Amino acid sequence: MRRAAVSKALCAAALALLTGCSGSSVPLIPPASPSPTAVTTAPPVTVSCPLGTLESQCDGHQAHTFLPDLNAAMDRLIAKRPELFDLKNSKGGGVYGIKRLKDYLDGLVAELGAAGLCAESFDLQTVKIKSGNDYSERYNVVTDYGYVRRDDKAYLETCRPAIFPVNPADYIDRVRVGFYRYECLDGRVWPPFDDFQMPMACTAYVTATPKDKNFVSVPAVVHGNEIEWELLDGAGVVGIRPDPTGEKFNLVLEPIKLGHVYLCATVLGKRGCMTADVVP
Repeated sequence: MRRAAVSKALCAAALALLTGCSGSSVPLIPPASPSPTAVTTAPPVTVSCPLGTLESQCDGHQAHTFLPDLNAAMDRLIAKRPELFDLKNSKGGGVYGIKRLKDYLDGLVAELGAAGLCAESFDLQTVKIKSGNDYSERYNVVTDYGYVRRDDKAYLETCRPAIFPVNPADYIDRVRVGFYRYECLDGRVWPPFDDFQMPMACTAYVTATPKDKNFVSVPAVVHGNEIEWELLDGAGVVGIRPDPTGEKFNLVLEPIKLGHVYLCATVLGKRGCMTADVVP
């Protein structure tokens, strides 16, 4: 679960809307951006790259072609920006400790782009490379211990056609909204989460998780930090407040009276909802 700051103004707005309205849609936390597709975390691409597709077929057992280009990009980056690396901590063969991970990955993307290739990295671990849309290759360029990875083991898979770049919203197939935690004051045992019931004596914690078509969680660096919560049914049945950690993708529900709740979350134009009942 991602952590991001929630302003006091948004907290007050969420509480005021819930306590003062009933019936129709009640926006809880309006999106900070006027457009749900305005995302500042889009993958960096340094040359003009035609759009790829998420419908690619990927296989990690194909001959790969871009490893020499990747190694050359690493050599140029080490020479140009030695401050990114711990040059006194070497495994030999140009394998150094990495001091500034994101700058290292961004630098690789820039060097590959300067060599006329399309590249992107947004997971702080891997780099995707292509020279056209027939195929793309993905490499793991960081070892588990924080060193540069540059041998054949760096190769992960080849995707046909090229799997990048795509609009961040295209990664999201659905948004799952559901309970992930509870607190009960009277020793009450919480029902199974899939029953979507909230006992009156308990506080419920809800999270929204963007999922891809395989129901794998989409990384926050892809979908960004903006989310719009709406209580479509249940105003007066539950009180809602932001997560105390400031995580925008979580909410806290406090039962007020018995009744029905219908809560939705929208991320990059994709909406997911949860229906639940407050029970004795």
